[in-house]
Amino acid sequence: MSTYSNNIPQPDDDPTDSQNLILDNFKAIFNAQNRNHVDFNDINNSGRHEVVELKEQASDPTPISGFGDLFVRDDSGTQNLYFLDDASKEFKLTNAFDAQDKGEATLPGGLQFQWNTQQGVKNLTTPLLFNEAFASPAFNVQISQERNNDSVRSLWISTGSITATQFLIRTTDTLGIIVKWFAIGKKA
Repeated sequence: MSTYSNNIPQPDDDPTDSQNLILDNFKAIFNAQNRNHVDFNDINNSGRHEVVELKEQASDPTPISGFGDLFVRDDSGTQNLYFLDDASKEFKLTNAFDAQDKGEATLPGGLQFQWNTQQGVKNLTTPLLFNEAFASPAFNVQISQERNNDSVRSLWISTGSITATQFLIRTTDTLGIIVKWFAIGKKA
């Protein structure tokens, strides 16, 4: 790999003396341009990228009026992609997570999905807490049940019980069932 040398050639340089440095500069520019770009000689696609690699930043960028910033931040050991507009409003574009029985994922614009599994739900009314509070009452909550027997048990969400932090479920089961839930809301 060639190293780029600044200020080559100097006004008083003999071109034959700095020819190797000039050639190294051309090689360095060519190599840098070809990393993640289409071929240098591809006239129809010149300036286009094949892939974009973003290096994790030591600190978040400072917004500049009229521009947006795309950057990578480390979130507890996982790198995620963010967009920062010129008014300093931040949008998380990715949410790398390890899918488990419990989790959350947030889409750009703040739409958040949460899910969890609750063991041993029984009797009349049971409050189930969201993994983290939404900004306002969840838009929707879906529930399903697992049970170890064929007996029919009713399970439903109590009318008007969905808040930003929890919802109430009701069941006729007296032995305890496994409830899986999925909620959609606005991230706090």
